[in-house]
Amino acid sequence: SHSINEIVDQVLASFGLTRDDYPVKYEPPSPGDQRHIEADNRRLVAATGWQPAVSLADGIQETARWARQTWLEGPVSTPIISEAGSAAARAA
Repeated sequence: SHSINEIVDQVLASFGLTRDDYPVKYEPPSPGDQRHIEADNRRLVAATGWQPAVSLADGIQETARWARQTWLEGPVSTPIISEAGSAAARAA
C-alpha cells in the first residue's frame, strides 16, 4: 500500500521535480469526499495467480516518460501542466 504523499513524491521525481519545485497544496476535504481508498488485488491474485509485472515506481517513471514524449516533445505544443506554481510555468 502506498500513501498519496508517496505517490505524489514519485510522480514529481519522475519529472525531475521535488516539492520545492512544485509545492503540493493541501485543502480541507469537500463534502462527500472519501476519507480512505485502498486498492486490493489479493482476490485477483488468489483467483488467477496474476502478479504485477511492473512496480508502482517503474510504472510512474514509464508513464512520465510517455507523457513527456507524447505531450511535451511530440506534436502537441500545449503543456498539460500549466499551474502557476509549477517549475515549467515559472520558467516560461
